[in-house]
Amino acid sequence: MASQDQEDPVQELISQYLPTETLSEARNLVHRFQEGEAFKLYVLRRMWLVIPAGLVILLVGLACAAATVLFLAGGGSWLALPAFVLAPFSSWRLSS
Repeated sequence: MASQDQEDPVQELISQYLPTETLSEARNLVHRFQEGEAFKLYVLRRMWLVIPAGLVILLVGLACAAATVLFLAGGGSWLALPAFVLAPFSSWRLSS
């Protein structure tokens, strides 16, 4: 007889890929930013460091997507469509 506090394997698998904890942490950070002056000052002072880093990450992701498309499309025209379909996943995989 199975224990009742064990989750269903399907629900456990689904909950593994849902960003519920990340979203609640983001809500907490937004609340801290709105209410706390010290945290707001901390974030605003470092904003000029975060913006260039975000742009670099974006450019690397775009370069990986473009490289995937060019590599697969260079193999023949029949690979062009899968290249365009798989391009977003190549940059997603880099950021994970």
